[in-house]
Amino acid sequence: MRSQKSCVPVSYKLPDGPGLCESKADVCALGSPMYTPDIETICGAAPVAHIYVQNTDLVEAGGCLSLEGTAWVTGTASYLGAGAPGYQCHAFVDRTDLETGGVPLTVCQEYYPNTRQTFLAELTTPAGTMTACLTAHHGA
Repeated sequence: MRSQKSCVPVSYKLPDGPGLCESKADVCALGSPMYTPDIETICGAAPVAHIYVQNTDLVEAGGCLSLEGTAWVTGTASYLGAGAPGYQCHAFVDRTDLETGGVPLTVCQEYYPNTRQTFLAELTTPAGTMTACLTAHHGA
């Protein structure tokens, strides 16, 4: 059990979610479902993830990504498309700059505000680089 001084009081995804006590690093990590109304004060601005998608030239909204490793900040992923079973997906692609005519995205709609579960990513594929909004998948 963590001491009270070494953890941040949070809840899971929502203000009324189960109460937890997590490390600052876990709360601030991209993809984290830990909710705190003070996330910007505790963590600062979220970094942009830089992810290499190794198996496709085109990542589309609605598809899913399978992360190799444990960190989104500078990870490698495989694109599984829109028909992949949810259990294989570590994140869903909410939107890409394909929907904006190639204009890079700068903000993402947060499905779980005051968490790091939705985040902006720069996706590099063998064909080039694009921006996307990703929402990490947790649970079944």
